[in-house]
Amino acid sequence: MYDFSFIVASRNDNHGGNMREKNIFFINRWLYHVEKYDLNCELIIVDWNSKIPLRKLIKLTLFKKNQIIKIIQVSNKTHNKFKNSKKINFYQMIAKNVGARRANGKFLIFTNIDIIFSEKFLKFLKEKIVKHKIIYRTDRHDIDLKELKNYKISEDEIKKITTHINTKDYVYDIKENKKIYLRKTFFYILIFLIRSISSLIFNSFNKNWHKYKIMNVLKKKTILFIKMFNMNNIRILFDKKLHTNACGDFTMIDKKSFFKMYGYNEFDGFSWHIDSLLLFKAYYYFKLNFINLKFPIYHINHEPGKKYSINKKISIKKIKGIKLDFINDQKLFSFIKNYRLKKLHKDDKRKDWGLAKEKLSIYKI
Repeated sequence: MYDFSFIVASRNDNHGGNMREKNIFFINRWLYHVEKYDLNCELIIVDWNSKIPLRKLIKLTLFKKNQIIKIIQVSNKTHNKFKNSKKINFYQMIAKNVGARRANGKFLIFTNIDIIFSEKFLKFLKEKIVKHKIIYRTDRHDIDLKELKNYKISEDEIKKITTHINTKDYVYDIKENKKIYLRKTFFYILIFLIRSISSLIFNSFNKNWHKYKIMNVLKKKTILFIKMFNMNNIRILFDKKLHTNACGDFTMIDKKSFFKMYGYNEFDGFSWHIDSLLLFKAYYYFKLNFINLKFPIYHINHEPGKKYSINKKISIKKIKGIKLDFINDQKLFSFIKNYRLKKLHKDDKRKDWGLAKEKLSIYKI
């Protein structure tokens, strides 16, 4: 048995921008660091629904005999068994369940092919001080890395090309020196109230504003305020703030706890909130503890140089346009409510999670 299983899911296409090069870069850097820190671990790559198997394109120049890489092939035939297989090419979180089911590590590190680990994190693994029944999370730093051949690039060089910092509560845009808040805190609501009241007072003295317009704005602000203060949001204000931001890019947990939780929710739809559901289920239902590490992971931007934006309305419109089900905020709150009441959804407790009954081809390199 290994100490750690690194688990990633990928496809042999361009689903995340320049993914073929990122696959090779990730593997070479992983091999380089495993040797550097003498880690007892394995790398599991779940190749989901690729037309040309990923293993045929991977050329390893750094591979050593004591380094273990397993590629698990999920064929198009298996993919087509899912209800929405014609609309979704890649079931990423189910693919990670597939990897976990077939992992031999004591601890599972769920990550993605476009992630770079910090030196401090690898030293942390080397020290073997990781504990059971704890979920480990960390901040994600986004970087504009255009050259993917230098897998030995130093962390100091990586820090110079950082564009955004994804923390528990906000995304910090370095270039714009701007914070985009992701969750409703007391400070967030206070600022909302001050801005709303100030805006109404200012516009009440504006001659171009009629009374009906002021009343219309007041009505909209009141409705928004009521939505912000529904029972779910009020309760969340007093809850422990889980670090769900970019949790699909890095979550570490011991294998026994992950199996006890039946893995990631195997929702057959767009994978919105599925990575976060694991954390909420762990906290509310299984009462696991959380540790936010002080060292980040680095994420290679899909389109280097492109302006960052969070526009849920556009994403939702696209998903609805292809008539694909997804877990919206309302459904997310419903899941959390049930976890509190010790209730699990049927997709949260599938005994055959991770395609347990499927005979998948596994290639050891």
